[in-house]
Amino acid sequence: MRKATTETYIKKLLKSEVGKKIGEILQEQYKKWKQNLELKDFYHFIQLIWKKYEKEIMKALKGEIQLIGQFRAFAFEEYVHDLILRKTNLKKLGLDIFWNEPIEVWRGIIIDQGKLIEETYTTQFDLTIGKQQNKTIIPLIVIETKVDVDAPRLKAVMANFSLLKTLNPSVFCTLIYINWNAKKTLKHIAKAVINNIYQFNPEEKDETKFIQDIINYLTI
Repeated sequence: MRKATTETYIKKLLKSEVGKKIGEILQEQYKKWKQNLELKDFYHFIQLIWKKYEKEIMKALKGEIQLIGQFRAFAFEEYVHDLILRKTNLKKLGLDIFWNEPIEVWRGIIIDQGKLIEETYTTQFDLTIGKQQNKTIIPLIVIETKVDVDAPRLKAVMANFSLLKTLNPSVFCTLIYINWNAKKTLKHIAKAVINNIYQFNPEEKDETKFIQDIINYLTI
């Protein structure tokens, strides 16, 4: 589970003289989409952060441009997390959803100072649907959420998914984005590694298809 969430940023704004009013506006919109999970309301929340109050938020929180990116990114993860929890029956299937938890993507033997040592390597995915056995998460579906997809971000996602599929070929890998800023050709190339790619915005309505695909995959 992420230590910093959407509320973390909103609370900081509410404590700031400069950002208190903006914090109240964002808090109201946050409560709205948390309750109804309407994509149009979440999308409006994201636009408020990026388009309308970007400079004021940065001034109030004394941050750089990356702070705005994190604010939006964590909110997007939270929206998809809540959408899955509310629209699927994971508990009835004996499954859970893990938020930004380490997932094993490599396991092997290395030689260290003449000794054979078994090692593992993990990476943190935005969201994982699966089971926890002892302290290890067994993934069935792994989801990366990106507000903006550019070539470097897409290549990083593909690299992590490729590693994961080498260890566990049956894992279903999903990318959800809002804005696509990479070449369209890269989307077709990415499908060699990524099982499904969805765009979440009020026009596309991909969130409905995403949930149905999750349900179908888990109940086959």
